Amino acid sequence: MNRVKSLRLEKGITQQRLSMDIHVSQQYISKVENGDSALTEDIIIRLAKYFHVSLAYLLGISDDRFSEIIKENEDPGVREWLEYYYRLNKENQNTVTVLSKYLIEVQNKKD
Repeated sequence: MNRVKSLRLEKGITQQRLSMDIHVSQQYISKVENGDSALTEDIIIRLAKYFHVSLAYLLGISDDRFSEIIKENEDPGVREWLEYYYRLNKENQNTVTVLSKYLIEVQNKKD
């Protein structure tokens, strides 16, 4: 299975949703997933940003999804948290954001 299809299925989104989100046709996504069309440089960058993965991972050069994204962060706990966060679909990422904001509010009220 190619990486685009794998990432799309992992996020639980349709080809149509992905195509709308990155501004390409659904037919193009289908052709990419079936190996009938190559990715352009622009689309590779859009997909890497969309799925929060490294370019090397998306292209199948590396099995390390996040090295380019989180390598600057020296704190192992933060790196681990980011890896978990990036694996979530958009809905669950939004839930994490809402919960984080709520916890900060509760924490600030205690101080």
